[in-house]
Amino acid sequence: MSIEYTEIDGQIKTPEITLYSLSYCSACNTARELLTGLGYAYRYVQVDLLPREQIREVRKYLQGESAAKVMYPVLDIEGEDKVFGYVRLKWLDKLMGKIPA
Repeated sequence: MSIEYTEIDGQIKTPEITLYSLSYCSACNTARELLTGLGYAYRYVQVDLLPREQIREVRKYLQGESAAKVMYPVLDIEGEDKVFGYVRLKWLDKLMGKIPA
């Protein structure tokens, strides 16, 4: 995808994390605060602020083979493991399980 992401630096560089969010979404802001507070380096994009064609491209990527509606925020870990919607304990479980020993 040719999307312009905002990069956030952090102490924890792996796994590679991408956050898909909406500009008006309080849960999305809380998710960014969690990632930053935990010290993760990540990139994010506010999908609703993208041009229409890029929004379609992002939705298609996030939906994959499913036709289900996308629930934001979306935590994308290494392009392989996606978590839809913000549930703090679920996110912590996914993130902590991905930190290299």
